[in-house]
Amino acid sequence: MKRSLLLLATLLLCSALARAQNLAIRTYRVGDGLAHNNVNRIFQDAKGFLWIGTRHHGALVTDEPNAAMPRFRRYTMADGLASDTVWAITEDDDGRIYFGTGRGIDQLDPTTNKIHHFTPDEGAVSAGINYLLKDRRGNVWAASANGKQKAFCVYHELRSKPDASQQVGEAWVGAE
Repeated sequence: MKRSLLLLATLLLCSALARAQNLAIRTYRVGDGLAHNNVNRIFQDAKGFLWIGTRHHGALVTDEPNAAMPRFRRYTMADGLASDTVWAITEDDDGRIYFGTGRGIDQLDPTTNKIHHFTPDEGAVSAGINYLLKDRRGNVWAASANGKQKAFCVYHELRSKPDASQQVGEAWVGAE
């Protein structure tokens, strides 16, 4: 009985806190400028730009996410992405955008619009990159969950694959 009351009180408190925040939710659809409604990842960079990774339709970005009809810029294989399926997006401390794609990891320099694809010679996995994470030190980590379970540090230039487990803040990453 005591446990049930505690659970009920916790649920009521969480519900009240959620309503108190009064967060606005915006839905983007094809009619709003998206290339496709199948969205894999949404990421907001340090400038407030909204990046959207899609399946089979590349990545989109808008610098006006709060506009009634935001304009989106689309990046695809024609622009240099390794794949038009974008599973993950993050940003490094220099404002470069990283895409975890169906065929590896790409880095976009927004000042030049040039895309660099990281290769296996640089220590990258050429298969799908499902996760990207920037740690507290500014290192960008990429991981693949395609059965090979690879993890490697990207940061500015691809430095190296970890030899064993390395601690990244509160997360532990293991590699072969």
